Amino acid sequence: MAIPPWLIQNPAIEDAVRELLKSGAWSQYEGTSSHDLTGLLSQSLDRKHVQLCCSGTIAVELALRGVAIQPEDEVILAAYDFPGNFRAIEAIGARPVLVDIESDRWTLDPQQLDEAYSDRVRAILVSHLHGTMADLPKIIEWARTKNIAVIEDACQAQGGSIEGKPAGSWGDVSVTSFGGSKLITSGRGGAIFTNDPRIDQRIRIFRDRGNDAFPMSELQACVLRAQWESLPGWTEIRLRLVRELESRLVATEPTSSPRFFLPRRDLPHVAAFYKWGIRIAGASLDLIRDQRSRIISRLRTQGVECGEGFRGFVSRSERRCRSVGDFPNARLAVAGTLLIHHTHFLSADETIPLADKIRVAFETEPIE
Repeated sequence: MAIPPWLIQNPAIEDAVRELLKSGAWSQYEGTSSHDLTGLLSQSLDRKHVQLCCSGTIAVELALRGVAIQPEDEVILAAYDFPGNFRAIEAIGARPVLVDIESDRWTLDPQQLDEAYSDRVRAILVSHLHGTMADLPKIIEWARTKNIAVIEDACQAQGGSIEGKPAGSWGDVSVTSFGGSKLITSGRGGAIFTNDPRIDQRIRIFRDRGNDAFPMSELQACVLRAQWESLPGWTEIRLRLVRELESRLVATEPTSSPRFFLPRRDLPHVAAFYKWGIRIAGASLDLIRDQRSRIISRLRTQGVECGEGFRGFVSRSERRCRSVGDFPNARLAVAGTLLIHHTHFLSADETIPLADKIRVAFETEPIE
């Protein structure tokens, strides 16, 4: 999926950048903008320790190092997830242990954890994806019984919450991303959150190479600080519009193949929609992939910014990871996930026509 230009016009961003340029402080390694942003994140997420960094991808690796993952350790990861998370585990020399996702969401299935456990497992890396939030209360409860660390990947979930507690505040260490066209963005950038001073110290020691090897610039921090206070309002708008869209889709869902499935939303959480997802169902994985490709093409001709989900890790060899089962749900997600970018959830005028566009794209697909 191509990343669209940022469409929200926020005068606060222009004013903040203009003031920073005028002051000359934009060239500092660390300054007022970085300090202010760190304070805002700490207060919002109730985290004692916040470190800004250059990307969400490196934030995941730093989080792994913060919980003292060593070569030959094992880290549990969903078989459907962002590819950089698998690579971050490998970068340390540790071994991913893959488990399936839940059947009705894109998040790690807690029921798989007992089978995944071994005495070499030291952490579990959990992502919130495509407008669904991982069941962290269950996952954390299980992890505590095994004395292993929970790393929360909230890169796609800025503004989301679970049981009233913000995404990014659940893990022993949590990360977020400010890259691309994320819900809060500076083009690049990330952050790491923890309440554990030992985790915080390990990360700081690793990134110190005479100076910070993975920094965020003052310009990036300035832009992010200007956006942060707007996040709750935009989260509320997106959630309302997604609910309206899904209500319309349920009312017109096709009764013949291909069909789409919406994720389960009856859990006590507030979803954040960096990319809103649905899943296509069909008679076989190859058919699902072909149908998805044609549906995406039709939606794009109608001006919908959409694309496929992740390729996942369902075909990774045992040389690179340990697998638990055959991942039926992850395989369906890899073949059938269709994502629409959050820039379509800015106003009702943009969102409501999506229901008709999606319906038409499905109805014109030949039945096989």
